[in-house]
Amino acid sequence: MNSKSSCPNVSIPSFDEHREKKKRYTVYKVLVRVGRNEWFVLRRYAEFDKLYNALKKQYPQFPLKLPAKRIFGDNFEPAFIKQRRAGLNEFIQKIVSNPSFSELLDVRAFLQMDNPKNQSDPSEDEDEKHGHMVQYLERSYFCFKLHVTSETGKRISVMIQFIVMPEI
Repeated sequence: MNSKSSCPNVSIPSFDEHREKKKRYTVYKVLVRVGRNEWFVLRRYAEFDKLYNALKKQYPQFPLKLPAKRIFGDNFEPAFIKQRRAGLNEFIQKIVSNPSFSELLDVRAFLQMDNPKNQSDPSEDEDEKHGHMVQYLERSYFCFKLHVTSETGKRISVMIQFIVMPEI
């Protein structure tokens, strides 16, 4: 998919805590919409930090702010994660609100704009079922979207997501 004609609409609606062996970390779900297409990208704080550093190197005068790393305290405290998600959302909003930034290769790669992995179109048929799968950090992440029309004619959309962990 080539999305160069439209600026993306991006949000970070949720996050999940992950464990890999004995290491714990938070993954943020970044929802990307371009035109009638939407997909999500899973990103860790370190990936936002990498994007921030790449953009600051190319555009040192552009005022970008990333939530600071936490040196002391619990990185998994709900209030901290909520505040960090809000800060990451502000950061990504500042980037995509600038049309020239939306065209940068680093931004396009971060948002998977040239190769969305789990794309859906809101105009899909009512009975159509979609299963999407993306490999992320040696896990399989599945997203199924089901559209149903009730007897009263009301359209109901349900999205089911789950992660299959590899055996250790």
